[in-house]
Amino acid sequence: MIKVFGSAFKLIADLIRLGICAAILLLTLIQVAGLLGYWFVLLDSVNHFQPFWMVGSLFLFTAVLMFFVVGKIRNLLIGILACCFSAGLLLTGPDLIKKFIAPPILEMPSKIQLKVMTFNLWAANDQQIEMKDYIFKENPDVIMFQEFVGRNRRLSKLLDSKYRYQHNCISKKAKRCALAVFSKHPLGKVEIRQPIGARRNNRFHGYSLVTNVVIKGADPIILITTHPDWPLPQPFQRAELDDLSNWIKLQGTKRVIVAGDFNSTSWSFELSRFKNRSGLVRHSMAIMTYPKIQFHPKLDKLVPFAFLPLDHVFSSKDLPLVSIKRGLPTGSDHYPIIAEFIIGIR
Repeated sequence: MIKVFGSAFKLIADLIRLGICAAILLLTLIQVAGLLGYWFVLLDSVNHFQPFWMVGSLFLFTAVLMFFVVGKIRNLLIGILACCFSAGLLLTGPDLIKKFIAPPILEMPSKIQLKVMTFNLWAANDQQIEMKDYIFKENPDVIMFQEFVGRNRRLSKLLDSKYRYQHNCISKKAKRCALAVFSKHPLGKVEIRQPIGARRNNRFHGYSLVTNVVIKGADPIILITTHPDWPLPQPFQRAELDDLSNWIKLQGTKRVIVAGDFNSTSWSFELSRFKNRSGLVRHSMAIMTYPKIQFHPKLDKLVPFAFLPLDHVFSSKDLPLVSIKRGLPTGSDHYPIIAEFIIGIR
């Protein structure tokens, strides 16, 4: 009987060790694919989940210590896991460091500041009154909306008392575009951009709305809100971001603020590519904005916190950041971001 139990326990332990080895192999392939994402855009998709791969590395490291005796195999597995964790740290580390070590704000006399909110409203949102109250409480100067469709269009009238100046895709008759910019200050002409390489049958993605805001005592500022495509199944996102970065470079990369739902995390190569090509500064460092489960209370409990930084705020170098924070979702599956900039001196 003892031998039978001993054999059974040995078999179970061997199966566990085999499972650990298989999981390490899978994790290694994922991290290799992530690093190759620098050259192959579709492989970059795995990098959006780098925090999970890093946690997986630590979990498997603990499992190796528990189920493998000291020896060459154990050392080899630990070495592989250390490489996997390091690959994740290589991509996420810079963002996390910048998040907690922010540069000091420049002291300027009589600063003119601009408070900007970017907010993916979620097409199925039914809490427009609550959103209005929250927006009035935050009191931004400019709001950049994504998924401004359906019931969310009610915000035009609900916010009209404070935000007289409004641009949206509806007024430009751009099919499937769901972007809007609301402002307390006068807005200039609006341009809707969709590159040739964008997916034409996409419901919301692929567009950018470009305008400018004029604030007394300061030079005009170009405002761009955008909602690129998902990174999969095809690399439409790259065509959209490349088109936008090229347009920004043509303007001289001066006095520009870009904000929106980029459908790309802080540590993806595609977002870094956009930053480098456009010459802009990204201010949204590891701000987790998605998902906030709204459509099912049980799922909300299963996913109690946002774990993907999909929404971002960029600006040209001549617009210093004063502050940036995550707001409240108020019925959306995304959290908004609120940022303040120094735009001039009185």
